[in-house]
Amino acid sequence: MSIWGFNMSKEIPYDDNWGKMYIGGFSVKDIALKYNISDEPIRLKLKKHGIKIRTKKEASDLAVKNGKIGGNGLGYFLDGNGYEMCSRVGNNYRKQIHRIIIEKHIGRELYNDEVVHHINGNKRNNHVGNLQVMKRGDHIALHNKLNPRRITKRNKFGQIVMVE
Repeated sequence: MSIWGFNMSKEIPYDDNWGKMYIGGFSVKDIALKYNISDEPIRLKLKKHGIKIRTKKEASDLAVKNGKIGGNGLGYFLDGNGYEMCSRVGNNYRKQIHRIIIEKHIGRELYNDEVVHHINGNKRNNHVGNLQVMKRGDHIALHNKLNPRRITKRNKFGQIVMVE
């Protein structure tokens, strides 16, 4: 029987290649996709055969090391808001790419009250000519002016929220 493309038969025989692949750096999910089965039976079989399953932190570190974060191997991935984030290990790990670029351009780190504005509104256009350093409040005011129906303010946690 197959559900969502995965083999859901009652007994899935252990394949010695799973252990070799996992120890070699493959994730449980990678192995599951390769063998067209769900990942839980693989995880259970690996444990049963004495192979230590990586913690989430270990798995994340390995994905970064292998350039797999974001699935593109390019050194960046898109966050939930559509901004490119650095996936390379080091000081810029998980930092927004446009912030890294503007900090290099101005020769210093941004202050806590500074943000980077994308002049043309395209979050993925990180060319220096499209980036502008602004005070956080000025940035909010600019966006409120550009889009008057979308008024924003800060809640008690300092997060920007929309006011209808």
